[in-house]
Amino acid sequence: MVIGAFFSEVGTDLLIYLSNLDLNSGILIKSLSNVKPWTEKDFKEIRRKFRNYQSDIKIDFKDLDNLKVFLV
Repeated sequence: MVIGAFFSEVGTDLLIYLSNLDLNSGILIKSLSNVKPWTEKDFKEIRRKFRNYQSDIKIDFKDLDNLKVFLV
């Protein structure tokens, strides 16, 4: 229950924060923004496409300080 509450409160914002630091996030944005409305076939294709997705998050001390403030 505690884990669920944590992700309910900060999950989306945390994913946004980390995706902004991911040098490969443009690949995700391009692929996910082109599908409207989503069909079951689209979900299967995206899942297949990103099964082996490798993020490339670059973080420095300033980013870590900001992350700490956010999480506290």
